[in-house]
Amino acid sequence: MAGNPPPQEPASIQRKVAIAACFGTFLEWYDFLTFASLATYFSVLFFPPDNPVAALLASLATFGVGMLVRPLGAALFGSLADKYGRRPIFIATIMLMGLATFGVGLLPTYRQVGMLAPVLLLVLRLLQGFSVGGEIGGSAVYLTEHAPDNRRGIYTSVLQLMGPLGILVSTMQILLLQALLSSTDFNAWGWRVPFLCSAVLLLVSLKSRLNLHESPVFRQMRENKTLSVTPLRECFTDRHTLGRMELLFFCISGGGSLLFFS
Repeated sequence: MAGNPPPQEPASIQRKVAIAACFGTFLEWYDFLTFASLATYFSVLFFPPDNPVAALLASLATFGVGMLVRPLGAALFGSLADKYGRRPIFIATIMLMGLATFGVGLLPTYRQVGMLAPVLLLVLRLLQGFSVGGEIGGSAVYLTEHAPDNRRGIYTSVLQLMGPLGILVSTMQILLLQALLSSTDFNAWGWRVPFLCSAVLLLVSLKSRLNLHESPVFRQMRENKTLSVTPLRECFTDRHTLGRMELLFFCISGGGSLLFFS
């Protein structure tokens, strides 16, 4: 019946879902903060060198646009997940984010291809931010729908631990490379290492997610034919939901991000 709660899954499956979600959140923050940490190097590598101040501002702006497109990614991937399932979107967001990050490590510099270099960097940064927007909410929803009813808070709180851990690993890796390499070597190729290493994290995350199943909540909704046909439109036409979205976006999420990156 439609009113019955979804069946509880075995603890082993719940743990696998938690691990897969944690890997994704770890990779998300590792990718995002690696880019931020190297923004000053990107100003020299990817932008015209004749005006260092303008190059630095352009590099920081490139980092910033990744934040601007995150709500768009959340809206698109969230609505697709509500229509077609959590699992395929859960896989798609980690793939897009990981490939975009790995691609940064392969980019040619301004000296090699001129203005094409900052354009390619901007495109990959937009893809990063777009996919992160879908990954943040998607991981939380997917994990929540697999978690036991009385432990959802505990399960989703684990995701918050992965952010600082990803930042720590990214920062330590860059500091280690800077200590081991000369400034010339780091500027020439050392900065690429953190981005290329993200391929290992992507493969681990992808493998863990491919072994998962659709969430029990979504399966029940699909069987009961209660899925929304136009979930995004319904969010924006329902005044109560829209008011909560505005509060969450402008006050909680926007304020928290401003304090975090300041």
